[in-house]
Amino acid sequence: MSNPYGPSPAADEPQPSSSSPGSQPEYQPPDYAQPPAAEDPYPQYAPISYGQSGSEQPVYGQPVPYGQSYGGGAPEHPQGTVVLILGILGFFVGVTAPFAWYLGSKAMKEIRASGTTYSNEAQVNIGRILGIVMTLLYAVMIVGFVIFFVVLFGVAATQS
Repeated sequence: MSNPYGPSPAADEPQPSSSSPGSQPEYQPPDYAQPPAAEDPYPQYAPISYGQSGSEQPVYGQPVPYGQSYGGGAPEHPQGTVVLILGILGFFVGVTAPFAWYLGSKAMKEIRASGTTYSNEAQVNIGRILGIVMTLLYAVMIVGFVIFFVVLFGVAATQS
């Protein structure tokens, strides 16, 4: 068996010269030179080395500590979560619903007056609406109970 990585047996034979009759001429690649451009569409910039300061490098601020945002997001209104929780608790504890309505209306006035967009503006609005709905429902229930007991005592008084 022969060595596949060794010289081939044809390599030992003499190669015909280009001047011998019957051989093909050497291949000459065509000249694909581009015509000169009137203007360079891609300007060349000097390479920037890392660690060097210069006018061509942008200057960035200090890195942001862990847990803090880059300042791109909108701030939260401080009463947003409180108003939402009070509005939800209004379903179970009727006393909290008017507080959600009051604090939510106050927070919405602050938001409109400041002109700032808050990320939890929807929470404030939802808590306020829940407070309104639950306050009105509890008011209707209280009026209904009062009417019920007035009618009940009126009927009981006429029966005796």
